[in-house]
Amino acid sequence: MTEATSYGGFISILGALVMGMLFIGELRNYMTVETSSKVVMDQQMGRDWVIEFNVTMAHIPCKYASVDLADFHGNVQQNITANIERWHVDENFEPYLQHVAHDDLEYEEVDHPDDGSESPSVDLTNEIWQEQLNQFPVAMVNFHAPWCMWCRRLAPVWEHAARQAKEKFGDEVLFAKVDCTDYNAVQICRKNRIMAFPTVRVYKNGKVNKFQEYDGARTIDALVNYAQHARWATDALYEAQKAEKAHQLEAAVGSPAAISGARAPGCRLNGHVIVGRAPGNMHITISRPGTSFVHEHINVSHLVHHFSFGDREIPHLNPKLRHGALHPEMKLHNVLNGKFSSLSGSLHVTNENVTQEHYMKVVRIEARREGDSEPRSMSYQYSVANAQFHDDSELPSAKFSFDLSPMQVMVVEYHRSFVHFVTSVCAIVGGVFTMIGVFDAIVHASVRSLEHKESLNKQS
Repeated sequence: MTEATSYGGFISILGALVMGMLFIGELRNYMTVETSSKVVMDQQMGRDWVIEFNVTMAHIPCKYASVDLADFHGNVQQNITANIERWHVDENFEPYLQHVAHDDLEYEEVDHPDDGSESPSVDLTNEIWQEQLNQFPVAMVNFHAPWCMWCRRLAPVWEHAARQAKEKFGDEVLFAKVDCTDYNAVQICRKNRIMAFPTVRVYKNGKVNKFQEYDGARTIDALVNYAQHARWATDALYEAQKAEKAHQLEAAVGSPAAISGARAPGCRLNGHVIVGRAPGNMHITISRPGTSFVHEHINVSHLVHHFSFGDREIPHLNPKLRHGALHPEMKLHNVLNGKFSSLSGSLHVTNENVTQEHYMKVVRIEARREGDSEPRSMSYQYSVANAQFHDDSELPSAKFSFDLSPMQVMVVEYHRSFVHFVTSVCAIVGGVFTMIGVFDAIVHASVRSLEHKESLNKQS
């Protein structure tokens, strides 16, 4: 600073670069958040928590799909409907129409006809199945089993409806029955994939690959009126109804491509349920009032789009709104909001009469800033183990078993104070300036000494 030299200028530039590099490093450290983790007791064990899920069942129709809850204390909730949407899916597992639940089935209590005449309801077997369907423009077929109490309750109603249809429609409509326990008719039930009793289907013009499934009241008038509509609905009315349905599907999905192709008999279940913090399970199974099911025909293969846990007191859980990641773009939303879903995108294929269980060990993660009383974020992470097993005591299901650890992970964030940052910057500037001065003095003295010796040698 008192004497300009070339090496002094070089040392000054070098010192400025060193100051700049150290300042940038200190600024980066100041902007970096340091964390430390520790395991503590979970203080929220008394509060309810939420399971958010989005699962497609490949072989279970929406009218049969049921979400049940059970916990370690013996609390059981069956066929939960609140905050859960059911969507019919196509062959690509894409939703195309929301399922609307029907009211409870209406039954009519009548006695069997006792006039001694032959029953007009034909018992179909493998040998006469196709032949009988070819003879009638419309065939209403009742798939049943003798052990099914609902089938026995429908039997007299079916006989009366068959007699009225015979008198009213003659050879235009066939009322028939298939005993799925009869050795000579088992193949019919297998080809039609009958999993529930009773199942009533309508076939037209002998086409066994196309049918309408009857879900109306189990009364004489309802069955006869349905048969009449199936037979004499005009082509114009049929085409108008078909066009209107296609328009509704397109509006529901937003893309005509989503409704093309054959329909898969699957269902997407999407929403959330509220559970206690005791170990338990949520299982998606098959259930419907007034219907019996066959274990051997139930397949619970499924695709998990999203499955995560969260606290109940979060803004998006408005009881008036249905919640869940129906579309794939919601996956990014879940990631940004700290939802951990280890099962997301996993496909699980099973055989008939096999239960698929996902056992999850869940740990609560809480992040907070040093000195804050309230956490900045909370999430639940879990490990999952998958297993398949056969159990004759209950219907096959996709079972999601969970167990919340009593310990939680506490992540604390540490930020360096601004005062500490300013002090460090001053230390950098002052320290580097001092060291440069010392180094420059040494260099300057050495150079002056060498110059002095060189001048003495020249004089001598």
